[in-house]
Amino acid sequence: MRYSIYLILLFCFSCTIFQTIKVPEDKIGKLSDSNTKLKIALVGFYPVTVSYRYEGRYFISTASLDYDHPMKDAFPIGQPVEQIPTSSIDSTIPAARCYLFVSNYLELVKKTGITELNKVVDFDITSDKEELDKTKCLVKKRDVDYYIVGINGPSFRNNRTGIRLLFNLLLSVSTAFTFPIFEKCEAYSIFMIYDSKLNLIKTVKYDKDMTAIASWWSILLTFGENYNTNYKDSLKQSQENMIREFQVDFLETNK
Repeated sequence: MRYSIYLILLFCFSCTIFQTIKVPEDKIGKLSDSNTKLKIALVGFYPVTVSYRYEGRYFISTASLDYDHPMKDAFPIGQPVEQIPTSSIDSTIPAARCYLFVSNYLELVKKTGITELNKVVDFDITSDKEELDKTKCLVKKRDVDYYIVGINGPSFRNNRTGIRLLFNLLLSVSTAFTFPIFEKCEAYSIFMIYDSKLNLIKTVKYDKDMTAIASWWSILLTFGENYNTNYKDSLKQSQENMIREFQVDFLETNK
């Protein structure tokens, strides 16, 4: 029985394909509309990478931002914040507001986001408690209209199918995997929109599902443009499409 379960799990992993989330049909035609005079600084917009290691008897997984593969190109009307010149500190932005900007980002991406934040602000983390020093938080002055912070997730694969997956699995096994196993995998992108003085204007979240399909015939679907055999690649493509969708929505409300 144990080996049967192992074989089923092995099959599910080896014959699973993922349907990438697309830009909605009614917004595809608007993707080329990038005519705006707004100056937008992009912060974040990275996928998440997961590393694994053993510590004694324990298997540890760690999620961190993948700085080698930024996704800012999916939002072409903006510019990576580090590419926008800065000449001084903006003394008109109080430390409390700067601190809130920093804490909002680190709350979602943890310490892995410090490198990105240092492009925007100067801040310290106390060495004893590893907490933010509220007395030092200085914003680097830039000529922008908006700062948009992008966070993609989830860090770890999240199954949203629930108990239905068990019944689906039993049905699939009884038909020798002719009837496929369907799984809903979470994919989301969060965007925090700030004005030039780091006042938070709005937070927008696109929270959708990628469909995972496991069957002996599912590999045939990879000939379609919206299917991928790799979860990580499909998740990244889905997030890039949500970023593109957000650009369309952002321009609609900021004409």
